[in-house]
Amino acid sequence: MLLWGKDCTFFEVKKEGDWGTIAEIKKNDYEDIKSTKYENRVQIIYTWADSIKVLDKVVARQKRTVVLIFFISTNVVCCFGSSESLVTYAKNMLFERASLVLKKIDVFNACIRRIKNEDLFAPLSNVQLLRRVADSISDYPVIKIPVSELAKHELINIINSKDLKSMTFHADNIKTHFYLDRNSVLSFPDTAKDDDIEYVLEKFIQEVL
Repeated sequence: MLLWGKDCTFFEVKKEGDWGTIAEIKKNDYEDIKSTKYENRVQIIYTWADSIKVLDKVVARQKRTVVLIFFISTNVVCCFGSSESLVTYAKNMLFERASLVLKKIDVFNACIRRIKNEDLFAPLSNVQLLRRVADSISDYPVIKIPVSELAKHELINIINSKDLKSMTFHADNIKTHFYLDRNSVLSFPDTAKDDDIEYVLEKFIQEVL
C-alpha cells in the first residue's frame, strides 16, 4: 500500500488526449514518469524532487510520488498521493502536457445517495461528525458514532447534516476498511493490500459513480 499513497481522488476525463504521450513527455532533471499498460487500465507513477529552500536558496530536494490509474473503459482516473496538493500538482504537470482535461468527481454525494437507497457494496460501519460546542474558540472536536447504534432515521439525519465529516466502510468479502471524507477523498489504511484496493476502486467506478 505504501507505493500507492494514502489518499485517492477520482477524476473524469472530460477532454481526451493521447495517454501514450504521457510516457513520452520530455522530462526535466528532477522528475521521472513510468507508465504501464494493463488489459483494462493504464498505471502511471510520477516522481519528482520538491525543492526545499532557505532564504531563497535550494538546500535540499525531497522526493514526491503520485500514482495515477486510468480505467480505460470508464474514462475515470484514480490519483493516489499523500496529500491533495501533491495530487493536484501531479495532475497539472502531467495532464496539461498531454492535452488531457480532468474534472473531479463528487464521490461523497454519490455515495450518500447509495446509502439512502441501501444499495452500497460495502456496509457503512461508522460516521465521523463535528460536535459543535457553543463556547468553543478553536476547531470543533470530531466524534465517531457506530452505525449499529443508530436508528435509520438518525443515520439519515446525520448523513444529510453539514456536520458530517467522513464515513468508514468495511466490505464483507475483503479484509480491509476504507474511509471517504466530505472532500470526496477515499483513504485506505497502510495495511490494505493492493488487490483489495483495486477491488474497492472498481466497485466504486461500476456501482457508485
